[in-house]
Amino acid sequence: MAAKHFAAVAQDPTADAELKSLNKAMLASADGDWNTAIDELKQLAVDDPENFVAVNNMSVALLSQGRIREGIRVLEEAIEASPSAVLAAEPLLFNLSTMYELRSAAGVDKKRNLLIEVSKWAGDGLRVTCLKMPTN
Repeated sequence: MAAKHFAAVAQDPTADAELKSLNKAMLASADGDWNTAIDELKQLAVDDPENFVAVNNMSVALLSQGRIREGIRVLEEAIEASPSAVLAAEPLLFNLSTMYELRSAAGVDKKRNLLIEVSKWAGDGLRVTCLKMPTN
C-alpha cells in the first residue's frame, strides 16, 4: 500500500522533491536496502541540516547496518549544530539514548551528560523520559 502511494507521489510533477526523496528512503528502509536509504537521507540532511526527520532516520538506518558509532555521530552533530531546534525532536533524543545503551557500558554516563546538555536548551515541556534515564 505504501509503495503504491509513494509511486504515485514520485510520478506527480507538483510533489515536493524533499517528500519524494524521503519516501524513497523510507521504502528502501522497509525493503532492507540500507545503502539507498542512507544515501537519500544523507542528501536530505546536506540540503537541509535542520531536517531532523532525515537525520533521525539516517541514524536508525546506520544502526540497522550495525554502524552504531556513525549513528551516534550523526545525532550528536545534529544536537551540536542546532541544540535548541533539535530538542523539539524527542525521537532523536530517544534514539541517541538507545544507541548509547547499545554502544557501551558507559551508556548511563553518556545519557547523564546528554541530560545536562539538553537542560541548557530545553524548556519545561521536554519529557526527560525520552532520555531513558535509570530510576534507581
